[in-house]
Amino acid sequence: MIRIFSFLIVYLASFISYCQSNYFEINGHIAELGNSTIYLYKVNYFYGIGDTNQLIDSAKVNNGRFTIEGIYKEPGLFVLEVSKNMRRSILFILEKGVTNIEQNPNILSNIEISSGREQEAYKAYRELRSSDSQIELSNNLTDSVMKYKQSDRQKSIHYANESAKIKSKMINDQLSFVRKNRNAYVSILILDHLIRDGVDQGILLREYNLLIQELKEIQMQNSF
Repeated sequence: MIRIFSFLIVYLASFISYCQSNYFEINGHIAELGNSTIYLYKVNYFYGIGDTNQLIDSAKVNNGRFTIEGIYKEPGLFVLEVSKNMRRSILFILEKGVTNIEQNPNILSNIEISSGREQEAYKAYRELRSSDSQIELSNNLTDSVMKYKQSDRQKSIHYANESAKIKSKMINDQLSFVRKNRNAYVSILILDHLIRDGVDQGILLREYNLLIQELKEIQMQNSF
């Protein structure tokens, strides 16, 4: 009996320790939400963003403030949605420990998310992409290719070549980011995105093999 009791004490102590070291807590203050409900989804990025997102939890919002807590398993791309009809409102990387979400009082889209290393890497990548003027240029060149495809084949080929150069540079910029962030979950997301864009898998495999083992295990579970 004493041995069983001792075993239960050790087990409970280990379980409590595990929960304390493997938990997440999201504290949010978005005044515009008022008194409503907010939903936390895990984005099944590897199968596409949409209805395949997995509902993890929800929380009541009181005067714009809310808290969501749970057991942390691994880094992942998550989204907070104000309603089930409002998709992809607040994207972030969920990490162990506390994540704070604060809104600019006047602009719903201006939301600051502070957490840890994973979120910082994701934020840096988002900023890199949002400030990349080449994206718009590439889109314009693609439009020009289609515009002159029938009427002026020479022009269409010229714009296609220019578009290919721009896209090549954009791909190289993303791969450069991956090389500098081999221990960040966002690197897995980038490689998955590039595969979907048709980038040579041999190139991506070389980059993947240089990621830390923990990320490879996450990728294997989700299979990109």
